[in-house]
Amino acid sequence: MSSPLRDARLSRGWSSTRLRHELTLAARRLNVPIATDASLRVLISRWENGHASPDPVNRLLLLEVLHLDAAALGFEEPVDSSHSDVAGLLTQAIRRNQPPVAVVNYFARQLADHVMLDNLAGPAHLLDTVIGQLRQVELLAECGATDVAEVASRYAEFCGWLHQDVGRNGEALRLTSRSVDFAEMAGNLELATYNRMRKANLLAVAGELQLAASVAGRALDDASRHFPHLVPVCLRQHALTSARLKDEHGARASIERALALTAESVDGSGLATYCTTGYVQMEAALCLLVLRLPAEAANVCAEALSTWPSTLVRDRTVCHARHAIALLELREFEEACRTAMLALDGVRSAPSGRVLQQLRLVVNRLHPVGRNAYVRELTEALAEVV
Repeated sequence: MSSPLRDARLSRGWSSTRLRHELTLAARRLNVPIATDASLRVLISRWENGHASPDPVNRLLLLEVLHLDAAALGFEEPVDSSHSDVAGLLTQAIRRNQPPVAVVNYFARQLADHVMLDNLAGPAHLLDTVIGQLRQVELLAECGATDVAEVASRYAEFCGWLHQDVGRNGEALRLTSRSVDFAEMAGNLELATYNRMRKANLLAVAGELQLAASVAGRALDDASRHFPHLVPVCLRQHALTSARLKDEHGARASIERALALTAESVDGSGLATYCTTGYVQMEAALCLLVLRLPAEAANVCAEALSTWPSTLVRDRTVCHARHAIALLELREFEEACRTAMLALDGVRSAPSGRVLQQLRLVVNRLHPVGRNAYVRELTEALAEVV
């Protein structure tokens, strides 16, 4: 099958192997990511047969090695011309080590849209896109510009969060640690403080409790000294770490202080706008479950859900799941199933690996009473979603 790309390759007397070699050399010159040779062989075949189109980076590499413009290679211009403009600017930025403001602003806008969609629909529709964009931003950040390093920090933290929400905690910790490094590279202490709080959360999940306590303590100290609006979310993490260390007094004190602060105001900086009173109550419920106080946890979840913001769909689902676990601990099996079904409804619209894991725990714990209709209904519904 003839195609402009295939014709351009053959007009130079190049085999597919030669084109792959030239693309790999160009990627090294421009310091951009490229697929393995085996993957590239499949991609070139698909591009030439019209079964797929090159992504922006591969398109730029093809233009580079074949010395032709997009029209000559049969590449359709995107409907939104800003994408093609950004692709060209990205190439110039990589070559010149001077990222234009338009490139930085483009990625910042993209990230804001990703965060909004994550709140509404979960990570399933975002993860691959964000991973790819993070690689591009990291390449730009190597030039040392502080504004690019700041965007890279935000991307790395968000990508880490998406990995955490689908259950890949090891990769989430790696990316979140990197987000701290980029924030420090940018000289943004506020962002570094927030990202340390996130890192402490992942360290606690990994069972590295003493290290988590140290990192959480530093984040709280920095927030208390310089960024009061971040204190509630840092207190919430301090409470979770304290609970895992069996320090009930420390956990309660941190939660009570965080609740008092969120009752007065919510972070308006954009880093922790989700840290509302209801969110802190949901995290308090987790502390209480860790401390084996399910009755209090159930009450706190119920109170949080009564005033939950409509825009934070996924976190509301998390709260329903924790409420179900608390009710299960209290042996209120029918109510636990009803609440778990609410969480499952949320997973259908905003998938979350964390919630599915919690719902599997509920179903496994309900096996001894599996003959009940409500238990069977939950088990069958969960099987359909999974």
